[in-house]
Amino acid sequence: MKLNIPKPVAFDWDDGNINKNKISHGVEFAECEQVFLNEPIKIFEQVRYVAFGKTDSGRELTIVFELKKDKIRVISARDRNKKEKV
Repeated sequence: MKLNIPKPVAFDWDDGNINKNKISHGVEFAECEQVFLNEPIKIFEQVRYVAFGKTDSGRELTIVFELKKDKIRVISARDRNKKEKV
């Protein structure tokens, strides 16, 4: 099931987490934000949300996130694998 969420007003980056995805997976925080502004995007609701999408440069990412009011808090971001299709 595809979950539609409104376009975010802002992103909520935890100071202790903002560089974790860059260090672990080479994904910049700006790239995470781009995925939510581009189409196509596929989002799944689990305990947290999972998004499959693309950055402005076409990099395909998988992002795990939470919603906090009108903000998206990215938990994890990495390159999308072949099984994770939009």
